Amino acid sequence: MRCGLVNNCHLPPELPKNPLDLFHFLANLFRMEAEVIAAFVIGVIVTIIVAFTLRHWLFPSSDAEAELAKKDIEIARKDAEISRKERDNLALEQRLQTEQQQAAAARKRHKREKANLQATIDELTAECERSKEQHLELANGTQAHQKEVDDLRKDLDLYKRKAVTVVRKYRKQLAEYTDQAAAIEAMEGRIWEAPPRSPIPPFRPAKERKASIIAVVNLKGGVGKTSLTANLAATYRRRGNKVLAVDLDPQASLTNLCLPLEHVHDLMRGDGKLIENVLNASADFARVAWNNLTHLGDDGSCLLAASEHLTDVEELVKARWLLKRDAFDMRYLLRSALHDSLIQDRFDLILLDCPPRWTPASINALTCCDFVLIPVLLDRTSAEAVPRLLTWLRILKQKNICPDLELAGVIGNRANPRNPPVKREKRVWEILEENCQGKWPTDVHLFERWVPTSPRIAEAADERAFAVDDEGVRAIFEALVDEIEERKVQHERGRLATVS
Repeated sequence: MRCGLVNNCHLPPELPKNPLDLFHFLANLFRMEAEVIAAFVIGVIVTIIVAFTLRHWLFPSSDAEAELAKKDIEIARKDAEISRKERDNLALEQRLQTEQQQAAAARKRHKREKANLQATIDELTAECERSKEQHLELANGTQAHQKEVDDLRKDLDLYKRKAVTVVRKYRKQLAEYTDQAAAIEAMEGRIWEAPPRSPIPPFRPAKERKASIIAVVNLKGGVGKTSLTANLAATYRRRGNKVLAVDLDPQASLTNLCLPLEHVHDLMRGDGKLIENVLNASADFARVAWNNLTHLGDDGSCLLAASEHLTDVEELVKARWLLKRDAFDMRYLLRSALHDSLIQDRFDLILLDCPPRWTPASINALTCCDFVLIPVLLDRTSAEAVPRLLTWLRILKQKNICPDLELAGVIGNRANPRNPPVKREKRVWEILEENCQGKWPTDVHLFERWVPTSPRIAEAADERAFAVDDEGVRAIFEALVDEIEERKVQHERGRLATVS
């Protein structure tokens, strides 16, 4: 029945939303004959209401604590916010202070820049004023400048005409150089045999001069040319002759033998008194030679010294001679100097120490000397070089390069001191005499007196002294000088006979 009652009851369409509605709901339920259920339900509801109310009355602290916690959190957040704002304010104050300092520095810098700018403006203003003045001067001088331009144009036209003339001149010279080069090439290296270029200084015969000239020549090195030249000069000086010794070898052996070492060093510094200056002169060769002499003592004898730079000067004068048709024939430079009275009147004999090869200096020695003296070692190699030398000398004589050249003879040098000579040296001497036949227009004289090998000669060369200071060596060179003087007399007689 109860169930039916329950099933038949008309419940409100909506559940109660608050306690009052719940109360009315229960009251209606009671009126619908549900006393027990209603009472139970009412009791439950009342219990719930009471429990709910009691909870809020008895346990209010949880919500308050939560509220307080929220307030504490809010307070802490606000404190943090205040601290952050204080820090921000402090940073802003520091930044403001920094910016104020920067602004003050910027104001100072701006003030300096303004002052500099004002100074620049003043300077530019002054420059503008000067430019105006200059512009005014330029404007005033335009007419004068125009006249200068016209004059320059006239000069330019004149220079153009001169340039055309110069170009034509150089073209002509180039053509001459080309022809000269072709002529040199056609000579196939025998440049010393080229015909003499006139005018050349005449060869003054020995009888018209005071000093005869002897060239010590051999195209083979190591035969003792320098030692022979130096000791012959010393021997002639002992006889009271004023001797001029001329060093024509770039090795400067004669220079080093005749002069003290410190004197040689002085000559090598700068423009010393050297044979190079004579060969490189353009005129007045005798005066240049005289100014470059070095005195060997108080007897009036002198040395015309050489240095290693002689080779460079020789190449220069040779190139000048080969390339310029109108250049002085450099093969006759020494003839111009040594045949002149300025040199001839001051010496009794001139000795020329030649290098062991054909050079401008050695060719000059041949074109100016009266006699050629050939030293030779008494061995097969040295002896074989003599006929070749005679052949070359004969060619130069026949081609009128040195037509007045005469042969004084061949001297055996550094021979074995034994007397009579050893068979080997005697045999070499005999073969040399045979090989020289027909190599010279006249018979070749072989000197009877040989220069033996002597320790004193070698020691004297090392000591920069003359071996003839030794009495034993002196007798050898005295005999040689006597024989040379005899040969000079024989040649002079031969010339006189030929003339008559």
